[in-house]
Amino acid sequence: MQRGLIIGMIITAATILFACNRVPGDIIDTKTMELLLIDIHKAEAYMENNKYLANNKMAQDSVKNSIFAKQNVTSAEFDTSVVWYGANLEMYIEVYDKVIQKLQEENNSLLALMNNQKDMFIGMTRSGDTVNIWNRNSHYIFEGKLNNNLLTFTVPYDDNFKDEDMFKLKFKITSRNESLYPAQVILAIKESKDSTKFAKKNVVMNGWDSIELKSNGSIRRVMGSFYVPAIPEWKITHIDSISLERIHTK
Repeated sequence: MQRGLIIGMIITAATILFACNRVPGDIIDTKTMELLLIDIHKAEAYMENNKYLANNKMAQDSVKNSIFAKQNVTSAEFDTSVVWYGANLEMYIEVYDKVIQKLQEENNSLLALMNNQKDMFIGMTRSGDTVNIWNRNSHYIFEGKLNNNLLTFTVPYDDNFKDEDMFKLKFKITSRNESLYPAQVILAIKESKDSTKFAKKNVVMNGWDSIELKSNGSIRRVMGSFYVPAIPEWKITHIDSISLERIHTK
């Protein structure tokens, strides 16, 4: 009996140790990353809808600096961690799911602001076999500094979605000069029974590109991100003509 208890304690301790070691020591842990992304999304939603902050880069940087200071991390640590999570997509999806869930719990309208579409939760995408369901601005400027290099998006399910739909994210990248450090694009589909499919693509060259993903069954939401490394600093990258096609395959 006692021997079994000791073995059980050892297994439990090993499990906890394994969970803690899922993220390297120089990478922001999952809980802190979750808190950072929640605050970043809140700040972005607020700044996008505040005329003063929308055109005041100094004020925006001050807000974002305070977010990093709150969690005692630097912008460089955040950038490094985003790259690591991008290479470990299952963990990235786990964190991102918790971020979305928390924002929904706090205020459903906040997610609508994040996606620049206040009626997102009561409206529907257009019907049709092939429809652009992108619900944010189609042009973004990534400045290679303090979180001006990460864009996340999510599109909730509505009645125009069908099982086994195909989703194609199309975009055009234009940089001041081509870089050895690729931009990273992620497209993911959250399906029923808590399963998630995702695809990742590294983009080095300027010009048109796309990434696509097909669902296996019922869809709960479509999500993803664009990430442009802040190397070298102040490197300007434009991503425009963004569209997300929902294609019925049956």
